[in-house]
Amino acid sequence: MQINSFFAGNLQLGEGIYVDERHNHVWWVDITERRIYRSNLAGNELHVWQTPELVGFVLPHPDGERYWLGLKSGPHAARLIEQRPVELERLATVDADSATIRVNDGSLSADGQSLYVTTMDMDVERPLGRLLCYDQRGHATELSTNFIISNGPAVSAGKQAVYVAESEGHEGRQKGVYRIDLQGTTPIESLLIEWPYEGSPDGVSTGESGTLWVGTYGGNHIRQFTTGGQLLRTIELPALNVTKVASAGTTLYVTSAADGVSDEKRRQYPLTGHVLILDDVE
Repeated sequence: MQINSFFAGNLQLGEGIYVDERHNHVWWVDITERRIYRSNLAGNELHVWQTPELVGFVLPHPDGERYWLGLKSGPHAARLIEQRPVELERLATVDADSATIRVNDGSLSADGQSLYVTTMDMDVERPLGRLLCYDQRGHATELSTNFIISNGPAVSAGKQAVYVAESEGHEGRQKGVYRIDLQGTTPIESLLIEWPYEGSPDGVSTGESGTLWVGTYGGNHIRQFTTGGQLLRTIELPALNVTKVASAGTTLYVTSAADGVSDEKRRQYPLTGHVLILDDVE
């Protein structure tokens, strides 16, 4: 396995890494800097868009022309044209009850027709975070509540389950990764992965083999689990605040965050704030 820098930037809160294999693009965001990034797979052709709000993710819209954006206030449909401002259409609002609620992360269903969104309390105090599923028109179905920071999510191939992390933990919900079973008429929730590790579970995503990858905010590891919750392996990275993994064959792309990391820690973990690329991952 080889670990290198794919994007040698200074991402304050790098997140939302996604590989669009249709167009051979890699997408990611810097949430706090309100930026969307797109690169080719070689990492040598970069485009950047500024957004009017904090942005948690960018994913292909099923109309084939636009993109779903997870802006702070809710999901939007956007046209992203090189060297032009972002053109936005609001689909829904998630922050009507509190100015501190924001969209955190998102994922597509396997068929690309539905959007799954996690939200969080920006004050990191109250369990205001939710897991929501949106159709193309912005109509939402609430699947789970009672998160301080709901993270991920990862969606199984047949829409049978969604995997979502509670990154903070509180009295009513411990830190870890939860499975939301969607096979019945009512979602059934269970704690799938407890978190005895350093830092917090972040950015749950699915791998090529149907396994789960989980980042570590406050740590420098990614972990691979079965969908039954068994730990398969732990990979140590030269970066802190590892937020999300996107897989493409035997290659992994990983976002990280430099926010709050001291100069001393940056010297110890020199790829903090970069997008990392891991090649030849078996």
